[in-house]
Amino acid sequence: LYMDSFPNADDAGEMQYYYAEMVWQRADKETNPSKASLLWEQAANEYEKIVEGGKAKKDVLKEAAYAQVLAWKNALNVDPASDRAEVDADKDYGKIQAKEIPEKERKMIAAFDRYIQYIKDPNDKELVDMKFFRARIYWKYNDYEKAVPLFEEIIKNHAAHPTAEFAANLLLDCLARSNDHERLGEWVDRLLANAKFLEDKQEMAGDLKLLKGQTMRKLAESLEKEKKYRACGDQYKKIFQSYPGTSDEPVLFYNAASCYEKAGLIGQSIFWRGKLIANHPKHDLAKKSQYAIGVNFSQIAMYNEAAQKYEEYAKGHSGEKNAADALNDATFFRKGLGDDKEAIDLTNYYVKMWGRKNSQTAAMAYFSLVDIYEK
Repeated sequence: LYMDSFPNADDAGEMQYYYAEMVWQRADKETNPSKASLLWEQAANEYEKIVEGGKAKKDVLKEAAYAQVLAWKNALNVDPASDRAEVDADKDYGKIQAKEIPEKERKMIAAFDRYIQYIKDPNDKELVDMKFFRARIYWKYNDYEKAVPLFEEIIKNHAAHPTAEFAANLLLDCLARSNDHERLGEWVDRLLANAKFLEDKQEMAGDLKLLKGQTMRKLAESLEKEKKYRACGDQYKKIFQSYPGTSDEPVLFYNAASCYEKAGLIGQSIFWRGKLIANHPKHDLAKKSQYAIGVNFSQIAMYNEAAQKYEEYAKGHSGEKNAADALNDATFFRKGLGDDKEAIDLTNYYVKMWGRKNSQTAAMAYFSLVDIYEK
């Protein structure tokens, strides 16, 4: 009643502050969560009137601005620890659209802005809180473009602040959901290198090590999609150099060789396929690599080596669908090289293995030897 009757009184600002404090006390004592949330929202609105009115003393205005932020925080039940994200760099999120921020959260952002006006020290604890809560709202509604620089600023300049760990977690989640694997990898490396930051965060350190492998793999896949094949091969090399002895080594060797082949670096492709065969001879990818090496040698006109690899593949994996084709290719190269005895032996082997299934093809194979016997 006093505020309605005397809105321009000299003590109007102070009286409004006392009323807001009363609402705060009611909200703080309310045990019903739904009623408490409404009371906290009412308190926030009452503190807002003080700040917008500008009639209170400066120290009261600052206290009201901060209390408004805290009231909104309580009304919206904001708890940094509850927002821990399960960062997954392997997942393809597609393009995530930012959502419209609801009115209450928009009011909370406005409250942050009002309070910041009263902060002169850039290292002020409450100022860092404000930055985190603002960034958290943007993260919550998928506006990663606005959230990322705020989280980054907290980690870079306020790593000892209580919200820094949560900021790091949500930053990584923003970058993963944005499919920005290169930047994600850079931040993972940066955090892993910060021993002081991680000294009391063992769980985060473990998550970062796992995430590092995921980001490196995802970056390699992205480079391949972008047809940056040499960089793709180099990236796979970095992965198995960073994780020697990993169970994924055959896949990494195989993928590196494939990327180098697409880049026209046939020598590199042969080298990594050879390592795959030597280190993991019983792996399914070793079979594919043995055939692929034959293709590689033929690409660079090393026909003797190509014939040898095709023959090894055909005889070692005769049950594969392309085994007969591999032997035909080996025979073709032996004929071209003038290795008549080897060509005859391969033809006989071909007829022995596949002649019954296709008598016409077997007959043609024998007929192809006429040129050799006519010499």
